[in-house]
Amino acid sequence: MNPLDYLHLQLRLEGMEVFNGGFLRQVEIVPDEEMLSMAIVSLASNELVAYYDAALTPELRDRLEKQIHALNFPHIDPIIDLLKSQNTEVEFGHYRTYTFPERFRNAEVAEVKLYPK
Repeated sequence: MNPLDYLHLQLRLEGMEVFNGGFLRQVEIVPDEEMLSMAIVSLASNELVAYYDAALTPELRDRLEKQIHALNFPHIDPIIDLLKSQNTEVEFGHYRTYTFPERFRNAEVAEVKLYPK
């Protein structure tokens, strides 16, 4: 499965969906989950993908997009500074998602090992 498909499924579990190629919208209220204004994702291939709340202004999205192209992920200070300059409350977190090949689908926990890069 494509890594972005996993990401879209995870977002859907959190009550959001991706539409029109890069926008986020809330499709249901999930307790303890907030609507994201933006998500920046670094895939295992080091490709950066960004999704934006459709309510953000096109001007702000354009400025964020320019910052993302110059971003040295996970150092997101330029993005935070830009959002703060727009009087936007900023809260961020780093999350890691692991996916496993189908052959491990029914594996016992002891059979699955995590190796650092």
